[in-house]
Amino acid sequence: FDRTFSWSGQCCGGKSKNTIINLPIPQVEFKPLTAENFISKRLLVTVSSNKGSYEKGSLCDFKYNAYELLFKNLGNNFNLFGYMWDQSLINWLLKFIRGTKSKYFYKLPPYFKGVVSGKDEVLSKYRFCLVIENMSERSFITEKIFHAIIAGCVPIYLGAPNICEFIPKKTFVDLRDFENWNKLCIFIRNYNKQDYEEFLISRESFLKSPQYKSFSAISFANLITSNI
Repeated sequence: FDRTFSWSGQCCGGKSKNTIINLPIPQVEFKPLTAENFISKRLLVTVSSNKGSYEKGSLCDFKYNAYELLFKNLGNNFNLFGYMWDQSLINWLLKFIRGTKSKYFYKLPPYFKGVVSGKDEVLSKYRFCLVIENMSERSFITEKIFHAIIAGCVPIYLGAPNICEFIPKKTFVDLRDFENWNKLCIFIRNYNKQDYEEFLISRESFLKSPQYKSFSAISFANLITSNI
């Protein structure tokens, strides 16, 4: 191809001219939030589908292990929502044959709370959201971290190594900053209302910034049309 478009600077190779893009995410009207109900919120949630990849860089196994260790540390203060966690053995085998990685449970884990119809409604009830991308690759940033920030749920993020080039550090918790899950759990338990107020200030600044708008569908379309 003469031209390619990718979030990765390593895309495609050859002599094609590669243009860096941000994966578009839905833009929503900014809604201010307060810290008044911070104490009444539940502690930690993650919303994730039970599917992944066997490819190099996949964070699928890390994600499965994380859920077990978080439940061990936090008990019922950690909840998981999402699709396909209650899949049958036959469905698991079909995914395996197709090359899709997933996990089969003979008995569903106690931290699984079902499927949600509205992600924002669930996230808004929690203080923190564990956000683990499907793979760790530079500049590969999906909608997951944005959903948490918009809902006023502090993201605990692992994925793109250069995430701070796109999203300000004060709007999320970098999972790489913690040596183990125990230290992360201590941190989120000690996170107070004042800390949350500082997050909300950073949230407002980011969601009103050109940096956030660079992930819009309009920016995505304009970048492509201006280069073809």
